[in-house]
Formats: sequence, C-alpha cells, structure tokens
Amino acid sequence: MESYVPKPLHEPNNGANAPQQDISGLDIGYRYFDMKNIPPVYAFGFGLSYTKFTNSDSKVSRLYTSPYTPDNEIMGAEPNTGINTSINYTEYVFPISGEIPRYQGYIYPYLDSANPAKASMDTDYGLPSAQYLPSGFNDSSQQASPAGGAPGGNPGLWEPVVTVSANISHTGAVAGHEVTQLHVGLGGDEPPRILGGFNRLYVEPGKSVVFAAQLLRRNVSTWDPATQD
Repeated sequence: MESYVPKPLHEPNNGANAPQQDISGLDIGYRYFDMKNIPPVYAFGFGLSYTKFTNSDSKVSRLYTSPYTPDNEIMGAEPNTGINTSINYTEYVFPISGEIPRYQGYIYPYLDSANPAKASMDTDYGLPSAQYLPSGFNDSSQQASPAGGAPGGNPGLWEPVVTVSANISHTGAVAGHEVTQLHVGLGGDEPPRILGGFNRLYVEPGKSVVFAAQLLRRNVSTWDPATQD
C-alpha cells in the first residue's frame, strides 16, 4: 500500500476534525505505477484465469468525422429574473432551537449570524468586485468557452474518431472469458497509457472472437489551460 497515492489519511489534517486529501494530475492508480516505473504486485486489470488467450491481427481504423470546431459564440448579457431578494439577514438565520433539529455534518440553507461578514467567515467579504474578480467579469459580450457548446462540453469531443479491433483466440482447454483492454498513449507529459476501452468476451476453446472499441475525440485529446480548450 505504501506505493499507492494518495497516501491514506489516519488523522484529520484540515482543521475542525476534517480530512483533506489533495489530488492533482492524472498520476494516480495504475497510471502512477507506469509513470514511476513501479512494478505492481498485481497488475491493473489482470485477473486470475484457468485458461489462455492470444491477441492477433490488431487494426486501427480512422473514422470520418467533422472537424473539431471551437465554440465562437458571443455570450449576451446575464438574464434578469426579476426576483427581488430580501437583504434582511435576520430572515435567513437558523431557526430557534426546537423548531428544526440540527445535526452535525449536514449543510442547512441558513446563516449562523445576521451579520453577513461573520456568517461568511470570509476575510474578503465586502470588498469591491473589481478587487477579487478578473477583468471583464461583468462584460456582457464575453467569448464563450471554445470547449463548451452543450452539456458535457463541445459536441465534437463526443464524436468517434478511431475504431480499434483485434482477434481474440482461445488457446486453452476450458471455456472462459477474456477481458481485453485498449490503452491510449498521448505522449508529452501525459501518463504512458490511459485506459480507453475494454470488453469482456466469452470464447470457447479453439475459437476466436473479434474485440472492437471506438475512441472518442476526447479520448485522444489533452486539455490546454492557456486556451481553455
């Protein structure tokens, strides 16, 4: 277990008896072992089996897809819902004891104080927006995110771009299942391989089946923080 990241937490480390585990990047799980060249005791995805299989005739076929087009839409002004919200903070203070039971660990839609600065526990409370929000935060003609355009991101990210196939032959004596995995290597600072697809295939002795999987554009893409795309 010492080789696994993140390290197990044994004591609260974030104040108020709360746990805090910081995880960044993709170097966790099997990808961490690959990046650090650590031989695992039991490799990711390798199950114990009483029979044997071989893979052959692997093929990669590029699919016809439309070009990836970033979203160039100009966003309009924020909508005005016409709802007038009271700023009488006493209306939002947690009800007096006995009306609503309060249990530790749950989040309630109430304030602990009628003083908003105290209730927020934010040292920057009350500062002008321009002091902590980026420039253009209230500009109604901002450029839409190029990676957006629909729930789940740019629709082009969800288009199949590649089909990968291989013959799975059963060379053992007892019928069984083979879980075939497809991994993708994107190069650069990315993990050496990332799971892109898998399938569990039942094969009789002496028989062969075809494994096939599609990769979406998002499976063969990396995120660029500079362009937010």
